[in-house]
Amino acid sequence: MYLHQHEDFLSDNKKMMKKFTNKDYKFEVIDMSDSRCLIKLIYSNFIVGSISIDRRSGCCGVIDFYNLNIYYHNKKNAQYIIEVVEAYAKYLGYSIIMGTTVNKYYDEEDNFNNSCEKMTHILNKFNFRNIKNFVNSRTNNTVSIWIKQI
Repeated sequence: MYLHQHEDFLSDNKKMMKKFTNKDYKFEVIDMSDSRCLIKLIYSNFIVGSISIDRRSGCCGVIDFYNLNIYYHNKKNAQYIIEVVEAYAKYLGYSIIMGTTVNKYYDEEDNFNNSCEKMTHILNKFNFRNIKNFVNSRTNNTVSIWIKQI
């Protein structure tokens, strides 16, 4: 059911896709499994952003995102990837987008890293709400849960 729905989404949303392709942007949606996909934002043949999306088992109203990456930080890259994620979730019939960010963690050399400041800024800017912060007991990472009703 989920596999290849992205092809229908892309063809049904020609107006939105035209907005991006007029600016040398394009999107690639890759099926990872029956419930997961990866969306890549491509500009002039370079991947400038990506996000993974996963349908929640047993919950037809919430779709998860994770691994939101903006490789070349500028306002348009973040805006475009969030717009496509929202449109894709609406197209699939979801009411809420939910995701997590890792705010503080230690890397392999035990160096403290607070890499999520840019993601926090992006999610706040696009009206996601931080509903919960907690420390993951398995990793000791500080994690934030974000939601947005669409």
